[in-house]
Amino acid sequence: MINNTLKPRYRGIPQWFKIPERKLTAEYFIKTLPLPDRVIIPLHQHIGPPSHPIVKIGDMVLTGQKIGESDEFRSVPVHSSVSGKVADIISFTDVARNKEQQAIVIESDGKDEWIDMQTISDLESLSNEQMISKIRDAGIVGMGGAIYPAHLKLTLPKSGRLETVIL
Repeated sequence: MINNTLKPRYRGIPQWFKIPERKLTAEYFIKTLPLPDRVIIPLHQHIGPPSHPIVKIGDMVLTGQKIGESDEFRSVPVHSSVSGKVADIISFTDVARNKEQQAIVIESDGKDEWIDMQTISDLESLSNEQMISKIRDAGIVGMGGAIYPAHLKLTLPKSGRLETVIL
């Protein structure tokens, strides 16, 4: 039940509500779930153009490895969420877009072996283009409904400079 904590405001401004805090789970620890035996990873995961597979059936992949990409600037690569073997590349109907899409099926090896993660020790030394390229290559997108590629939000005119980026 939602309790109204303030009186309604006037001129079309909505009234405010206090949402119950629901702290019943505060004393429970977060559980680590086991890896799935198989994952199906769609290649169109954002508002931009879809990626195409860059792996083949039978390939071994690592967690975090790029498995799909597009040459379109408005797109971001897709990465594997498990290590294992590419079992299939399938087509399915994406009900949200009502379109036929591709997905990569990966059978997990249960090891969760990651690619070597490359860190950048001096972010300030990167140019705008280098920073935007790294964000795009990482596949970073917004968490809103459009799942907008983050590198597009950061693209500036030639005269601009990225001063602060919070991801």
